[in-house]
Amino acid sequence: MLRHDYGNPAVMITENGCSDAFGPGPAVLDDGFRSQYLRRHLEAVKGAMEAGSRIGGYFTWTLIDNWERDLGFTSKFGLVAMDRTTGVRTPKASYAWFKALAESGALPVK
Repeated sequence: MLRHDYGNPAVMITENGCSDAFGPGPAVLDDGFRSQYLRRHLEAVKGAMEAGSRIGGYFTWTLIDNWERDLGFTSKFGLVAMDRTTGVRTPKASYAWFKALAESGALPVK
């Protein structure tokens, strides 16, 4: 739509991600659902670029679980879990997936 209706402006995709189920419990470390979500979105970005869209960058939301303005600590969007009591950070499965993507420049095999 941007390409056809608005003259194909250059865009940056920012803050794209998905959360664990909302709740006060610990983060989900085996978060294959997040990797699949990111894959689907990156495949769409790649398709848009191949069709001529001018996409200058893509940023996932977010590296570390954080406090969200409207949801507090009940949502966990990070590729890395953070224990709010100790500050200990633990990479999730999606971190390894995204790291492989960053290192290779190609979407990892499904």
